[in-house]
Amino acid sequence: MQNQDSSSGLSFLFNPKILMFSVTKILFNRYILDIGKYKTVYIYKVLPFKSKVYNIDGIGIFTTMSLNLGIMQQLTFEITPYKKDLAQLTIDYTILFRKRELRVELYELMVNKEDTFYKNFEKKIDEINDNYSALEDISVSETWLSDYLSDSFIKKKGEPKDEEKLLKLFTEVVEAYMEYAKEVPTLSEDDQKKKYDAIKEFSDLLVEKGGVAINNFKRSLGDEKTKDFTIIIPEWVFARYSIISGLIPG
Repeated sequence: MQNQDSSSGLSFLFNPKILMFSVTKILFNRYILDIGKYKTVYIYKVLPFKSKVYNIDGIGIFTTMSLNLGIMQQLTFEITPYKKDLAQLTIDYTILFRKRELRVELYELMVNKEDTFYKNFEKKIDEINDNYSALEDISVSETWLSDYLSDSFIKKKGEPKDEEKLLKLFTEVVEAYMEYAKEVPTLSEDDQKKKYDAIKEFSDLLVEKGGVAINNFKRSLGDEKTKDFTIIIPEWVFARYSIISGLIPG
């Protein structure tokens, strides 16, 4: 399974297509959405970030963004629920030469943050993190985003020899999230509106205040184009499908 260059020590196991084929098998009842010009966005005019957006029936939107330049690769995997009162799941996996980093974060954009299902899921994330204690932790610093983040997270780093463990961890987190999603009931129409508003408010703040990843887009594309890009993934999809379902006025 692993393709290793013995002379350089660089592993090319991480191919976004291979990983997503593995992970998307876990996601049930999904179908891809057409996002037009946003399928590929060039940062600094040379770095092609490729995006795909899926609808997951009964849950919300699943977005992937990938960059594959061989020795520099990145995959962002995000589930943004609006049909159920779930946390937003974001996973970033990065390769830079021999460095490997995996970051799992839960954004608490929920109507009820004290929900028992959510608290149990946080415990599951902590348990998965503990099971991979042999992998080195990435140091964490406080930012404005900390107010939106769960205290349960996973931030690990390693080398090519750790890649199989890191990708197994990636898959276990997605599996745990989908089990969590099965237990949570569908929101009422009123609560779906509240959840949509919370997600939109956070999206606007993200562009306004910035962050490590989005600042790269802002420097390259400018604030307005970055906001347009951020809105379309996934807000444009929310608006489109909410209008169709009659939940949110167009």
